Amino acid sequence: MKTTDSLIVLHVAYITSDFASGVSTVVPQYLNEQSEIKDMNIALLNLTNYRPKEAKYPVFYQSCIEKLPEPFCNPSLVIFHEIYRPDHIKLSHWLRRRAIPYIITPHGSLTYVAQEQHHLAKQLLNVFFYNAFIRNADCIHFLSEKEAISSNGFKHRKASIIPNGVSIPKAKASNLDSRIALFIGRLDIEVKGLDLLIKSLPLIADELRGLGAKIYIYGPDEDGSMAKLELLIADNQVSDIVLLNGPVNGQSKADAFLQSQFYIQLSRTEGFPTSVLEALAYGLPIIVTEGTTWKETANNKGIGIGVESDLEAISNAILTLFNDDELRCKLANAARKYAIEHFQWKAIAKRQFILYRDIVNGLFN
Repeated sequence: MKTTDSLIVLHVAYITSDFASGVSTVVPQYLNEQSEIKDMNIALLNLTNYRPKEAKYPVFYQSCIEKLPEPFCNPSLVIFHEIYRPDHIKLSHWLRRRAIPYIITPHGSLTYVAQEQHHLAKQLLNVFFYNAFIRNADCIHFLSEKEAISSNGFKHRKASIIPNGVSIPKAKASNLDSRIALFIGRLDIEVKGLDLLIKSLPLIADELRGLGAKIYIYGPDEDGSMAKLELLIADNQVSDIVLLNGPVNGQSKADAFLQSQFYIQLSRTEGFPTSVLEALAYGLPIIVTEGTTWKETANNKGIGIGVESDLEAISNAILTLFNDDELRCKLANAARKYAIEHFQWKAIAKRQFILYRDIVNGLFN
């Protein structure tokens, strides 16, 4: 085991320009923050040919670590993001032969609900490849306690829980008159619970029309999901309430948050959704389900409304936040304060560095 004061850390990830992908959004952000830590030399080995914009760290594209330039051809530690990437298996074998430790950050892919998707294929892949990959990791880095508990069907040595962080914008959403609720993310109808959202709206459609309220949905198409959502919206007769849009990023994304009154995410499974954090940072209350990992926090910390995956509960929460300006403003102030106090990137990156250092020096228990 290496003992060192300066860590050479290589992150391995599948990063693209798809900013609806949590991994493609969040990993480049915290690598930028980690690059500011003086005792850590970091780089990204990207499994695509995309270079993250404004990257402050080296980015490599080939999948052979030994061919990377110094010092990354001999890293102190490797971090794998997600599970089901074939390159991870080959790279992990190379690391084990050289006794180089590695961490896996599954980003929600080990939870019970995630494992039920393409269940048979994943079971076969797990038996032949990924169970050993997971078992031999020096640490599994979960993004929340809920994700860790929901992933306990897998045997692994040790686990750590460190959440994602968020950049706190200078501007805060404060438009009392907008009557807009927001969702931003992949248009995966099942995983993101978009069917629950749309099917809940007929229960309160007349009230929403009376308020002039709108639900804005932004995200990229997923295997024809845009067309399926358009049909679902039409079938539920809420085409005048739900506005379905393509993906947003940069200032357009910031504007979407700033013009909204609250944020809705009804996922059936997540690791730790970045968009929820972003909403809190802009001062938006959240309506969330258990599957987002945020339900209890929303209720206990007074930053939103956590609901069951029940159409009546969802519709009641939506109508409450559109109707009750006093409650919504109270939740909004608490939401932004909570993001500032607990999820700023600098503090998260420091926790990550301590974890990495302890693993490399054999101090992680």
